Amino acid sequence: MTVKKHTMFLYIAAICFTASSSAFIKGLPVIGQVINAVECVIFIYCFLMLIKSRRVNTYTWLVILFYVLLGVSTVLGTKEYFTYIVYAIQGIGATVFINYEFNRYPVETAKVLRNVLMCFILINLFMCILFPGGFYGTGNTAMFFLGYRIAFTPFIIAQVFFSLLYDYASKASDKISIFSIASVVVGFMSVLIKNVSTGIVTLAAVLGLVAICKHRKKQFNLYYFYIIYAVIFVGIVIYNIQYHIPFISYFLVDVLGKSLTFDHRTTIWLATIKEFLEKPILGYGLTGGGGVLVKFEYRIATLSAHNQILNLMWEGGVVAFSVFAAMGLQIGRALKRAHNNNISYLACCFIIGFFVMMFTEVQMTKALIFLLFAAAANIQKVIDDKEERLEVFRRYALRTHNNT
Repeated sequence: MTVKKHTMFLYIAAICFTASSSAFIKGLPVIGQVINAVECVIFIYCFLMLIKSRRVNTYTWLVILFYVLLGVSTVLGTKEYFTYIVYAIQGIGATVFINYEFNRYPVETAKVLRNVLMCFILINLFMCILFPGGFYGTGNTAMFFLGYRIAFTPFIIAQVFFSLLYDYASKASDKISIFSIASVVVGFMSVLIKNVSTGIVTLAAVLGLVAICKHRKKQFNLYYFYIIYAVIFVGIVIYNIQYHIPFISYFLVDVLGKSLTFDHRTTIWLATIKEFLEKPILGYGLTGGGGVLVKFEYRIATLSAHNQILNLMWEGGVVAFSVFAAMGLQIGRALKRAHNNNISYLACCFIIGFFVMMFTEVQMTKALIFLLFAAAANIQKVIDDKEERLEVFRRYALRTHNNT
């Protein structure tokens, strides 16, 4: 590929993976099918190039295995084959794309992704102002350019991540650009205008973690975070400790304005756990809109688990969850090997941010999470690329100095 053709390829891929994360765009006639087809072509091309160069890394193989196992669960369970194919191509495609491009042009890839994501977020913000009630639907079911209002957050988190990643990777000083500051401002405006409390808290928490890491010059140990996350998950999802610990109840009720049931999610979690225990090994398979039968006090609904871990265990059982856990450990290993570097600090903070979002939402239906997770798993490529360019600059400066 020439440079110009390569840039076009990057933009096409970035637009497709970003657009496929929007329920509104994917639901448009013809456009959704075109996006699926282009993602499939991108996946096949990048994967063949990686096989040819023997650069398929361990994390990418784990993602492929993850979807193979979910495929088995789908065949034996829901039999929603089209849904499975769409999600598999989306998840594996985004992972393979990052694996391939970060081996070649990681800085340009980060720049293109931040540009595309910024355009999508700006369009969404403009549409929210122009159509405050959404294109159709009401309340939490109102549909906007990026999908439901609760779906804004992953776009914003991914955009800020790739914007800061480009700043850190392209400059020697790790100085934050005006573009990244604008990204944060637009992101906060997007979640504030629709009062997305999860987005406000997550974005603020992630930026706070980034600031702490830059000040301390040390990243958080992702393995320790996994342990803490598991303890909190068991405590809240299974034992409902929020009713007994004043700090948690104060944070939920007084700070976030939520109920101790996480807006009735505890009922959904209980129903999911009961169904999971009936098919704990392979689960039920992928579904388009959730398959958990939830009996509320006044109605019965079929929903997703509203918790990524529970939803994953419902869909793929212990088997698929084990591979997902291995994916998380592989990311932790990649970040640990790249220790004492602001680029790895950055990736660690945003991985934590996505896990925070996944506590009350299902995020793996979007390509965005696979783009960010794959970037973290391949973060050493970004660091090596920056060090190589700095070394070239140092040699050039030394040669110029000696000539004068």
